[in-house]
Amino acid sequence: MTIAIRICPGVRQGDTISPKLFTATLEHVFRQLALDDYGLSVSGNEVTNLRSADDVVLIAKSTEELQTMVSDLDKHSLRYDLNISTAKTKIMASVETTITVKGIHLERVESFVYLGQKISLMIRDHSVEIQRGIRAGWSCLRRYKEFFLSRTIEMKWKRELFNMCLLPTMLNGAGTWVLNRASERKLASAQRAIERRMIGIRLLDKRTNVWIRGETKVKDALNTAKEREWAYRWELAMSNNIKWSRELMEWRSNLTRPKARWRIVFQEVFGTRNWQNFARTTTKKRMD
Repeated sequence: MTIAIRICPGVRQGDTISPKLFTATLEHVFRQLALDDYGLSVSGNEVTNLRSADDVVLIAKSTEELQTMVSDLDKHSLRYDLNISTAKTKIMASVETTITVKGIHLERVESFVYLGQKISLMIRDHSVEIQRGIRAGWSCLRRYKEFFLSRTIEMKWKRELFNMCLLPTMLNGAGTWVLNRASERKLASAQRAIERRMIGIRLLDKRTNVWIRGETKVKDALNTAKEREWAYRWELAMSNNIKWSRELMEWRSNLTRPKARWRIVFQEVFGTRNWQNFARTTTKKRMD
C-alpha cells in the first residue's frame, strides 16, 4: 500500500490553458465595464484600452475620466480575484495628474516601455528605439557569453543562437522603425562588433566586413529590419479586418491652432511673410 495522494484542481506550469483562462477572464471583466463614453476618438471609434495578456493600457481624455475607468476596472477585477499592481502601474499625462487605486497614489512618469517599445508624450524618436534594441542585443550576448565567446563551440551553433535569440531581441518592434542612414550605420556597426566577439577577434585586427560575415554567416540585422518593416506595412495594406494598427495608420488628427511664434507679430504688422526684406528697406523712424 502506498500513501494516498490528494488530487487538487489546477494546471501545470507552462500549460497553455492557464494564459487562455486568464485572457478569457480579463475579456469578461472588460465587457462588464461601461466604457462607451470614454477614450479618444479615432476615425469615429473610441479607443479606451489596449491589451496584450496582462499588460493593459487605459486611455482617457481627462483626469476624472481616467480615475473613473481605473476605479471601475479595479472593482470588477476583484470579483474574479484579479488585482491591479500599484507598484507596476504608471500614469502618463500631459498635465499634473493624481490617480489612486485603493487609496494608493500611482506614480506619474514621462515615458514607459510597453511591449518592448518606449511610449512617451514627445515626438517619437526612432533612433532611441534602435539604440534600445542595440543595448538589448548586447545584453543577450552577455547573458550567453559562455556560449558565444567560447573557442571550442563551433560557429554553426553560435549562428543558430544568434539568429534565434540575439537577433529577434535586437530587432524587437523593428517593423515600426523609421530607418535613416545614421540609424542604419549604428545597427550595422553594432552587429559587426558582436560578430567580432563571436569570432574572437578585435577591431585592431583589421578584418574586412566581408571576411567577418563569411566566418559567421549570420543573418544581416539591417536587411532583416527592412524586411520586417515592409512585411508589416504589406500586412496592414492587405488586411480587410478592422484593427487599431490600421486605423491609427490612416487616421489624421484634427487641425489645431498653430502655436504663437514671435515672427508672427512682424508678419502681421508688415502685412507680409517676407518681413525681413521689408525691414531692411524701411527706416527705423518709419517703423516707429
